[in-house]
Amino acid sequence: IFDHNYQFVTLSALEFEVLQACDRAKSANGPQIQESALTVADLLRQTSVSLHDIRQMHRNQLILLQPSRLSP
Repeated sequence: IFDHNYQFVTLSALEFEVLQACDRAKSANGPQIQESALTVADLLRQTSVSLHDIRQMHRNQLILLQPSRLSP
């Protein structure tokens, strides 16, 4: 895995677990969907990661977060 500066990154077991969960969710949505439908709350429920870990992964740009889309 490379970071945003194309430097090698060694993932912790928790980071790898989060990326796997994101990948599984994206695969479940089908090839036409380019993004995962997981929320941070979903990741916290489905993995053993903490909110601090999610924030750290976001700071390190291992994951991208976007606001959820609320239906009108």
